[in-house]
Amino acid sequence: MDFSVENFSYRLTVLLDENNMSQTQLAKKIGTSNVTICRYLTCERIPRLDVVAKIAAVFNVSLEKLLLE
Repeated sequence: MDFSVENFSYRLTVLLDENNMSQTQLAKKIGTSNVTICRYLTCERIPRLDVVAKIAAVFNVSLEKLLLE
């Protein structure tokens, strides 16, 4: 499978909902801004791999789950 920013955005939205976490809370945990998280969710920005790794660690999921499934 190939990376799709739309799929990443959807999976991130689901993880935020499942974990009752706000965009602001996630932003603080990974050391970025709420605006950046918002741009990931609206497909306006593609995250760097190091950021995806931080997000995966916060939610205790694999990189593959966020990027490829």
